[in-house]
Amino acid sequence: MIKKNHLFVLGAGTSIPYGFPSGSELVRNIIDYTSKGKLIYMYLKWLGYDEREVSRFSQDLEKSGMISIDTFLEYRNDYLEMGKVILTLTISIFEYKSTLYSGNPANNLYGYIFNKMITEPEKFSDNKISFITFNYDRSLEYFFINALRSGFNLKTREAANILKRIPIIHAHGKIGYLKDEVNSRELWDRENPYGVNIKILLEKEETFLNLGRISDMINIIHEGEADNSIKERIENEISKSELITFLGFGYNYMNLKKLGFSNGNELGHISIKGTTYGLTKKEILHHQSFLLNFANKVQLDKNNFTSLEYLREKVMLNPSQ
Repeated sequence: MIKKNHLFVLGAGTSIPYGFPSGSELVRNIIDYTSKGKLIYMYLKWLGYDEREVSRFSQDLEKSGMISIDTFLEYRNDYLEMGKVILTLTISIFEYKSTLYSGNPANNLYGYIFNKMITEPEKFSDNKISFITFNYDRSLEYFFINALRSGFNLKTREAANILKRIPIIHAHGKIGYLKDEVNSRELWDRENPYGVNIKILLEKEETFLNLGRISDMINIIHEGEADNSIKERIENEISKSELITFLGFGYNYMNLKKLGFSNGNELGHISIKGTTYGLTKKEILHHQSFLLNFANKVQLDKNNFTSLEYLREKVMLNPSQ
């Protein structure tokens, strides 16, 4: 069990081992899938979107040179509604159940964290751990629900109810609720099953009708600023944390600002650790210097470790922590 208030902030790098694209790869995939005659282009046409508008979106995204779809939609509000539908469809394509369990279980990041949390099911939510993820996918929730269900012989809904007591905040929203997260009539029209073939998904009448509601759960940066419920939950988790560990995170200023790392906001009681995979020495020094304005101790990786390697080498989630 984890006894120290530990907040994990997850970036795209944590989802890549499970088959999801990086931010720049996601842009490339969207450009490809929305090109004339390609997969999502055809589905958008079927859903009633103007094919000329879809083509313009694809061409403008490519010519913008932007490496983040969030940044593109931040400045192209005219594409916002369709862009969020495209994001929902694209991310859904990569939600494969099999990729969560392929390879050696000892090399599974989610599995590593879960194993450090293991205790009796009724005490599982006593783990002093929380997650803020900047990823739209639901791979973390899906893995944990199934780990609880299979490991403790629980019903899926029982496992989902246990996980609800572990804070998992999607800072930019997510592509719908998992089936077992939906337990009220108010949420049923935002259900998006995990790992369902997109063709089968769209052939279901309820998905066809609810796609707009599902995609509306995505919050582009300027929208997220107005979402007080997400902002308050983030502030609450930051305030009670003793250690924040960034994993697979790029230290984008707007994302850091969303976490409360902005002028005049002191978080002196917090220690920060984090991966820096793919960053240069100069970039690492810059990010570390920036974070020291808010925390009393900052240690960013200098060894180019993956997220799992970093946890095992530098954080060591011992049962006493």
